Amino acid sequence: HRFRELYAESASFIHVGARFEDIVRGGARRGQYPQATGDIETFIGDLIAWRRQGDGTIERRLPNDRWVLVSERPTADGGRVGIRTDITALKVAHAELAAANARANAAIEEAQRQNVALTRQESRIRFLAHHDDLTGLQNRLAFRTQIADTLQQVGMEGGQITLLFLDLDRFKDINDTLGHPVGDQLLRDVAKRLSSCVRETDTVARLGGDEFAILCRGYDQPQSTEALSARIVDALSQPFSIDGRTISISTSIGIAM
Repeated sequence: HRFRELYAESASFIHVGARFEDIVRGGARRGQYPQATGDIETFIGDLIAWRRQGDGTIERRLPNDRWVLVSERPTADGGRVGIRTDITALKVAHAELAAANARANAAIEEAQRQNVALTRQESRIRFLAHHDDLTGLQNRLAFRTQIADTLQQVGMEGGQITLLFLDLDRFKDINDTLGHPVGDQLLRDVAKRLSSCVRETDTVARLGGDEFAILCRGYDQPQSTEALSARIVDALSQPFSIDGRTISISTSIGIAM
């Protein structure tokens, strides 16, 4: 009676003398085994093959989302001892745990993404505190600190420093006639050319607008600074190509030692 209650769709096929595979076949056709969605005969064959092994357990889903753990073993007289354990509550708990784990993993991944984004944002903020957003060069505040530090080092260690102040000629006309996007790209290109002219020990900064500055240190002044100024004038006098336009500019340089 308990077996018929558990396998309600197969109940009418369970009677004295009925074969196991006939009971399974009849029940499968009535939906007793939700997992038997394909070939019923293949499902029955696999189940019979499992029974012949004589050991182990399998899980079976029944209608109404009930689950049973099936175990069977043969007896010496040719019979079989079968046990069906209702594990519905356990399966539900496992499903809830898996869902909780999935939510926890999703939360961890989201926290990691936010942490990466925050780290990048903090790094960007630290960068902008000392660098010009447009060109990536040192900004005015960082450059003034660099000057103070270099003056202190020269005072203790000796040597000379020079400061070059650069102003692009007629840059306002470019902004007015070609637009600020072209002007911004020109400033970026100027920054690259300036950086290519200096030594690794020199510092290039954008002070604002079209104003740039370079700090140099060495024992070969003013000769090296004069040579640097000549390189800069030559580099910036070469035409720039921006958005299909050829733009020519010049620069004025002031030097302090």
